[in-house]
Amino acid sequence: MSLQLGKFALVALDRPGAVVFQYAFEHFPRQIGVNSRANWSPQTRTIGSQPLFYNNRAPLRITIDELWLDKTETNESIRPDISALLALQVERLNEGTPPVLLAIWGENQERVVLEEINIEEQFFM
Repeated sequence: MSLQLGKFALVALDRPGAVVFQYAFEHFPRQIGVNSRANWSPQTRTIGSQPLFYNNRAPLRITIDELWLDKTETNESIRPDISALLALQVERLNEGTPPVLLAIWGENQERVVLEEINIEEQFFM
């Protein structure tokens, strides 16, 4: 059985910047969750049932539990990749809004903003 490699990429749409995670399909990410929500509220009525009124649509949320940056085979530092990833969260100048990114994995592409990053470093002897 051959090892298939894929990519998960975050690409900035309004400025230069991208981070590409290489991964083996057998290992990670274990799951990519997508959450979509429509907001409805009841209309005020004095008689009968209250019909629902469409308010708006909440942003699509994508959750990825685990992505790895690993360059042990080439003995390179992953610091530049971590810095590039953190730079994807820096707000747009003079706007105070998050940068819009394109998340790409397999045949999927979604416009996203990067809300939360948790970095865990593992060191090997």
